[in-house]
This record gives sequence, structure tokens and C-alpha cells, in this order.
Amino acid sequence: MTISEKARKIARRIFRITLTTILIIFGILLLIIILIQTGPVQNYVRGKAEAFLENKLHTKVRIGNLYIGFPSRIILKNIYLEDRRKDTLLSGGKIEVAIAMFRLLKKEINVSNLELENVTLNVKRQMPDSVFNYQFIVDAFQSAPPKSPAKVDTSAGFAFVIGTLHFHQIHALYQDDASGNAVQVNLGDFNTKLKKFDPAHQTYDIPTITLRDVSGTVRQYKPILILQHLADTISVRNQQSEPVHLTLGTIDFTQINLAYRDELQNLDAGIRLGNFHTAAESIDLATLHFKLKQIALHNTAATVRFGKTSRPVVQKTTKTTDTISHSGAWLVDIAGLVIDSTQ
Repeated sequence: MTISEKARKIARRIFRITLTTILIIFGILLLIIILIQTGPVQNYVRGKAEAFLENKLHTKVRIGNLYIGFPSRIILKNIYLEDRRKDTLLSGGKIEVAIAMFRLLKKEINVSNLELENVTLNVKRQMPDSVFNYQFIVDAFQSAPPKSPAKVDTSAGFAFVIGTLHFHQIHALYQDDASGNAVQVNLGDFNTKLKKFDPAHQTYDIPTITLRDVSGTVRQYKPILILQHLADTISVRNQQSEPVHLTLGTIDFTQINLAYRDELQNLDAGIRLGNFHTAAESIDLATLHFKLKQIALHNTAATVRFGKTSRPVVQKTTKTTDTISHSGAWLVDIAGLVIDSTQ
């Protein structure tokens, strides 16, 4: 059976049309990828992102520079975000993320490297506000409650693959007038690598943690609010949540300088840590059993000073049960211990 000339022409025409369509689609995708990486297009995207966030959050948002290295690199520079009091909530010199964008289509967040440099974060809860200064962000992106009961989604959520985290020159402030706590930390360099990060099953594997050049202060003062039922809430949540499975490797702290002040007890303390090294063998958070291969402490000094305190007025109170205390005791096994030049 021979194919007629007319059928051949139709077949060739269909082939040419199909090939041309594929080439056009491929060319458009290639053009989009090229345009995404050009300065004018990225500046346009940056401006649109600023406008969207300002309209969504009703506060000042600035993104100095946006770079997208498709398909695996995003860099943000000179970020600024205000809270509702027009104070700085977040400002950053550089945030760089190496992420496999195509893996998002397969519901996987694959971040091989995350770097933060010269980032400042201020978290506060100051009276008369009863919530933290970042709560407006949570409220802005929180979905409205459904009018009718939604069907249960049985599909799996996003899987996480996290690689190296590197934080350099991080400045953080935490102040909570309600609980009477204020913490200020300047972090020189933090580096870690995650082997496993699975929040869905509370499983984490961190082979290495390195922390260098850290200074900070911790201050406790008279709280303005008494947070009621906090212990009960924590206890119920701990009972309902899945146990955390944590695996740690080596931990190194170098040049740590921290000061502590308790205004209620008139107590001052401080520690200057030259070097701290430990290697974990196993950690069981359910039984509070920690097995450490070794602990080494070098060039460390600690001070504690007690001042005079006024005797508080004793009031009769009903006896309460500590709902957050653990029924078991902490158990730490240390195979080797080295302490050198420590005061």
C-alpha cells in the first residue's frame, strides 16, 4: 500500500507546524529566562515586590537590590522593614539563597545554601501593645477562616532539604515588657550544615555547629503583665506534639562574651568563653539523656555578683502545681572532659 503525495504533504505540514510551535515555546521560555537576569527587569520586579508588600503590610518596605540567577540563586540587598510604630523591624545588608526553583514543582524546598550578612532584627512587645511588633505580618498573610468546613487535605506537604547556613554580623534585639525580658546579641559568625530537616516528623540531624565572636546582654526586670495559663498551654502542647528527634555532631564556640542582669534579685553575672568544644554521641529529648563523646573548655572566665535586695511582701496564695516540670531528671554521660585556663 503506497502513501499518496497529498498525505505526505499533510504529514510534512503537521510536522513543520509542531516543530515550529515547540521552537517558539522554547524561544519564549529562553527569552524570559534571559530577561529575568537583566538589570531593568529585576529592578521592575523589585519595585513591584516593594509596592505589593507596602500595600499588604501598610508599612514602609524597601528592597535596595534584587538579583535572580535563574534557576538557583536569589540575592536581596539593603532590605528595610518598619513596624507599625515606624521603628526598624528588619534591616539587612545581604540575604543570599541558593534554591532549586524547579524542585518547587515537586513540592520540595531545596536550599543548598543560605547566607545572611549585616542583618539587624528588632523584636519587641512594648506597652500598651499586648502583641509583638511583627504580629501585623502574621495577620496580613493569615487566611480568613472558611465559611464551611473544608475537606481534609490528605496529600503530603512540602519536603525540606536544607544544606549550609552561614550568618555573618547579625544584630538582634528582643524586648518583652510583658514577661520582663530583654536580650541583645551581636553575632560575628555562625556556620552550620543540616543533614536532615524534617519538621513534619520533628526529625533533625545537624553534623556541625560553629559559633564565633558573640557578645550580648540578658536583662530581666519587673514584668508588666502576668501571662496566665502559660504553663498549662505549654504542657498541653508538649503532650500533643510529636517528640523531637535530634542528632548533633560537633559543636564549637569561640570568643563568647555574655552578661546577665537580674534587676529583681539584684544579681549580675557574666562569662567570657575562649573556646568550647563538644562532640555528641546521642541525644534523647524524650528521656533527657545526653551522651557526649567529649567536652573541652579553654580560656574561660565566669563571674557572679550578688547585691542587696528588698524583702518582698508575702501574700497568701493558693498552691499550684508546676505543669511544665519534667518528671525525670537530666542525665548526661561524658566520655572525656578537658578544662584548661578556666576561672
